[in-house]
Amino acid sequence: MQIIEKKMIEVTNNIFCARVIANNVRSDFFYNKPVDTSYNSYLVKGKKNALIGVVHNDCCKEFFSILEDTIPVSDIDYLVMNCTGTEYSDSINEILNRNPNIQVVGTIPAIKNLKEITNVKFNEHITKNGDVLDLGGKTIEFMVAPCLPWQDTMITYVSEDKAVFSGRLFSSNYVSEDIFDTDYDGYKTALEDYYKHIFLPYGGFVKKALNLIKSKNTEFIITSNGAVIKNNIIQKINDYLKLAKTNDTAEVAVFCPKHYKNTLKIANVIADTLKKCHINVCIYDVCNISENTINAMNSAKAVIFGTPTINKNAAKEIWHLLSELDAVNAKNKPYFVFGSYGWSGEGTELVHRYLLQLRLKPFAKPVSTVFTPSETDINDISEYTRRFAESIENNWKEN
Repeated sequence: MQIIEKKMIEVTNNIFCARVIANNVRSDFFYNKPVDTSYNSYLVKGKKNALIGVVHNDCCKEFFSILEDTIPVSDIDYLVMNCTGTEYSDSINEILNRNPNIQVVGTIPAIKNLKEITNVKFNEHITKNGDVLDLGGKTIEFMVAPCLPWQDTMITYVSEDKAVFSGRLFSSNYVSEDIFDTDYDGYKTALEDYYKHIFLPYGGFVKKALNLIKSKNTEFIITSNGAVIKNNIIQKINDYLKLAKTNDTAEVAVFCPKHYKNTLKIANVIADTLKKCHINVCIYDVCNISENTINAMNSAKAVIFGTPTINKNAAKEIWHLLSELDAVNAKNKPYFVFGSYGWSGEGTELVHRYLLQLRLKPFAKPVSTVFTPSETDINDISEYTRRFAESIENNWKEN
């Protein structure tokens, strides 16, 4: 990481952004290449003062230099933590060192996380949905909005300025001279890219959060990274809502490494049987995992995984794919596992147990063949799949 700019900017009346711009940043493990980004922390000044969010620890020196040019840290009464992801909380210890009397404000899980992150005692201020913090001239309202993308997240609203502090929601790895969203084309591309990498599995939670924001009279959406949004707010919210809507995907998604021919033969039998049952199905090759493959796994109503057994284990490609599974939203999603093996056959059982631990809903025990599927195997697999189709269709009708 290289710091290229630090600046204190007034966003609106007595709301300031302490902004540090850095390039060559490994922003999240979701990104496979370094990015340029800005880390934004906000000072809200009333009779009392609140700091909303902190910055990456690697920006700590620059952050405090611009913050203390505006206000001594000892004069800040509250530290409001909308998110406790380590990029957004790992400089909190320095805040506490400089002002041990500051009150740290967050949801119940946020305060719990911060205790483990800081490993020090601090003055905690637990907030719940609808709670209000009166600074004297500035009123901060708290809206609990979990899984954005951590379970501890919330959104804050300063009513006097009609300003929503959205945390990582609406954030982007977007850098420009202007803190506001004036370069719409560049900003939009960065916004969509950030959403795909961070929020794609959490569309349902994003939609709920957007409804909270739409319930407020909003003139600013103030983010942890990237631009502050003040132009065409309603349009920007509606555009973001489109990102949050589930993409059209197959009802059932089948995943297998296609270069294992016998496992692929079983996958084709499964897909053909589901099609005969009038179920929309698609087979995905896990040898080339794309965003589309991951999205299909997380969006499909039911999932089926195929693997051979290699060295008493499942294929590494399947484990790679499963590392991208949105386990929070996959709870009770129907699944089964299939495969072909030559000797011991543990691969399918290992994947089956893993999905059980993540609390997906198994149809039955894995179905496997030894080497090439015989005609009897194919008939058995077809019948197994037909019963699976019947099971999931009944489940969809009930829900």
